Amino acid sequence: MLGAVVRRRPGLTTLPVRLLGPLADRQVLAQAGTARLLSDGFREGVRQGAAGHARELILLGRPWGFDLASIDVPVVIWHGSVDGVVPLAFARHLAERIPGAELRVVPGEGHFSLPIRHMRAILSSFAASSR
Repeated sequence: MLGAVVRRRPGLTTLPVRLLGPLADRQVLAQAGTARLLSDGFREGVRQGAAGHARELILLGRPWGFDLASIDVPVVIWHGSVDGVVPLAFARHLAERIPGAELRVVPGEGHFSLPIRHMRAILSSFAASSR
């Protein structure tokens, strides 16, 4: 049902955040094209049905099949302090269990505003950690 709704009314995918989300997310979704970009991405993600989306949500709630402590590459976790989609506690959980992980919490940013407003810094941190 989710896939059908998204295909027919893609604007509904961002409606809850546009109405009830944190101010930062509401601001970026009010920018011309931003809500459309996110809606288009979500619509593409369920183009062949919502089973993949549902499976991802199930997998996030189960053990991942490996020990986070076994990760031996540089990890930087970015998180908005007012993210209403993914709890900050989850980012802290990951950062505490991945050796040497750096958690960057950006004050006042939400789930959508963080990557939109800070994309250059996020990509730069990935590039720097891969050297």
